[in-house]
Amino acid sequence: RSRVVWGALVATLVLVAVFLWQPAPVRKVLRLSGNLGPALDRFEVTREGMRYQYVPDPRYRMDLNVRKGSAFDTSNPPDFAIWLENASHYHIKTLHTPQSPTSASAALPYWDFKRRGWEEAKREAEASGEAIEEALEYDALAGATQNSSFDPADYILPDEAEESLPYRLLIEIDQANDDQASLVYGVDIDNAYPSAYQLLDLVGHPVRQEDDDEGKEEWALYYVDETFDSALKLIDSALLTIERGSGEKGKTSK
Repeated sequence: RSRVVWGALVATLVLVAVFLWQPAPVRKVLRLSGNLGPALDRFEVTREGMRYQYVPDPRYRMDLNVRKGSAFDTSNPPDFAIWLENASHYHIKTLHTPQSPTSASAALPYWDFKRRGWEEAKREAEASGEAIEEALEYDALAGATQNSSFDPADYILPDEAEESLPYRLLIEIDQANDDQASLVYGVDIDNAYPSAYQLLDLVGHPVRQEDDDEGKEEWALYYVDETFDSALKLIDSALLTIERGSGEKGKTSK
C-alpha cells in the first residue's frame, strides 16, 4: 500500500512540475483553450502612483510602474485600464479592468470601444464556428503574421523566437469630474528585438468618429491640444519592465 501511495505522490508532483514548467507540447495543448498558464496578476495604487504586475509564466514577467504626477490624488485615484493590441491595433487581451467597469466605460471610451469590438467578434466567431480572424475580416490563410493572430500566447510566449510577433501595450487614464477627456499612453513591444526597459509615450485622446458604412461605432486618437491641463499632470512617467526567460525554468534574461 505504501508503494501505491508513494507512486501516486510522485506522479502528482511530476504532473504539477510539467504544468508549471510548460514545455512546448504542453503550451500547445493549453493554447487550444486560450490558457497562458498560471498567471499572477496584481494591480495596486501606491504612494508613488500605480503598479501593475503580470506573470503568466516563469519565463515572462511584466512590471508596469506609473509614477504619479502633481494632479494624481492617491485618495481618489483616476480610472485606469491596461490592454494589449496586435500590430494592426486590434485588442487581444485586457490586462487590467477598472474597478467599476460600468462607469469606466464612459470614462475610458477608447479601451471600452476596443474591448467591445473584440468581444463582439469573439461571440460571432463562436456562433458561426469560424476563426476570430475571419470574424474581424482578416485573411486567416495568411498564417501567424503581425496582422493575423489574436492569441496572446503568440506574442507573450511564442514557442520559437522567430515566431514572436510584435504587439503594443496601452493604458487609458481619466480623472473623474475634471472636464477633460481621457488620455492614452502606449509602447510597442517586440520580443525579437527585446528591450528590458521601455517608457510609454502619450499617444493622444479619444474622439468619437462618424459611424462606418455598416453603422458601426468608430473612435480615433487625436493629438493633445491646449484644452488639456490637469489631465497631463496625472502621470509623470510610465516605465514598462519585461523579464524574458531563456527557455529554462529559473533562468531569465533582460
